[in-house]
Amino acid sequence: MIEIVHSRSVESSPAEVWQVLADFHHLANWAPGVSHSSAMIATPPGLGAARRVQAGAIVLVETVVEWEPGRVLGYDMAGLPPLLGSASNRWMLAAIVSGTDIAITVGIEPRNSSLSKTVARLVARRIAKANRRMLDGLVATVQQERPDS
Repeated sequence: MIEIVHSRSVESSPAEVWQVLADFHHLANWAPGVSHSSAMIATPPGLGAARRVQAGAIVLVETVVEWEPGRVLGYDMAGLPPLLGSASNRWMLAAIVSGTDIAITVGIEPRNSSLSKTVARLVARRIAKANRRMLDGLVATVQQERPDS
């Protein structure tokens, strides 16, 4: 498994951060580089919810596989080259004295070929770069929505 983690702290509560993350189908409202996001079927956010995400020419379907309100949001990503194997993102929130620690981890499980492993490392870095921008967008959005901002 290839994993790359980005993290930041924000002076907002986990509930405030979760409010943005839990609006699962509206990622494009706060994630830089995402031009469109929408629900695949009319279901509320939570386990099994799926969204279509477009970033430039890339289109992914993300399906929620972990949902612990205020703590964890994990989703599998489909639409990447099959050579890669499986890919996922996992957001984790942890309360700290001054607010919330936020971490996002991309995980890619490459197939067993050396080519797959090489491509998976490159794709993991690219997704991690997009994740860093999403993390920045999440923090900016949460800070804007604070009552004392």
